[in-house]
Amino acid sequence: EEYRKLQPQWDVLLDLDALGKTENENWVWGGSDCLAPDYKHCLISLSRGGADAKVTREFDIDQRAFVKDGFNLPEAKSQLDWVDINTVFVGTDFGSGSMTQSGYARVIKRWKRGTPLIEAEVMYEGQETDVAAFANVDKTPGFERITFGRSTDFYNTEISLLVNGKLIKIDKPTDASLSWQREWAFLLLKSDLKVAAKVYKSGSLLAIKLDDLLKGERNFELLFEPSATRSLSRSGPSTTRDFLLL
Repeated sequence: EEYRKLQPQWDVLLDLDALGKTENENWVWGGSDCLAPDYKHCLISLSRGGADAKVTREFDIDQRAFVKDGFNLPEAKSQLDWVDINTVFVGTDFGSGSMTQSGYARVIKRWKRGTPLIEAEVMYEGQETDVAAFANVDKTPGFERITFGRSTDFYNTEISLLVNGKLIKIDKPTDASLSWQREWAFLLLKSDLKVAAKVYKSGSLLAIKLDDLLKGERNFELLFEPSATRSLSRSGPSTTRDFLLL
């Protein structure tokens, strides 16, 4: 009895089995994106039987229910990212020409709450030969950023930062993985990078101020260099508020 009292008490937010039974669907969890800083409104993705294509619906944590007339996408290989409580970036099947040859979103639009999806404003377009186009909204206080990009294949990406309504392409090797935390940007190299007389080895992790990178500067700080017996995890670094974890 005492042991039972020490066990965590789980609060069920959404019962997929019950939902599937009610809607006569074999729903499989497909992920969620909750709006910071309150995390009360979430974009929940569900797939039929675990398929790549997903249905996305807005969910209210306090109400334990999907939002009536909220953001709701029909089944497709979609992506959504919160901009604010009334706005999302959405890439989905908008019709002819809106998907890549790989079957993913080619066009990213800004969708306002309460408006038809067909009226959403185009923000970014990739090419039909790309794997996919994507958007990212960083809500870190004081370092809010919006980026758009395209995966030209499974190994190469192009990323642009939205500044005063204009897209500025970030000058990086297309096969290097880019991440950032506040003012810092990190590049995980997949091939050698030559800067002036110096060569940074494939597998190295470099740091630079993001503003400097945007200005075209190359004053990289070498955080990690591989050796014959040591390499960095393929997933790259992780960040906390004050530290970089390798």
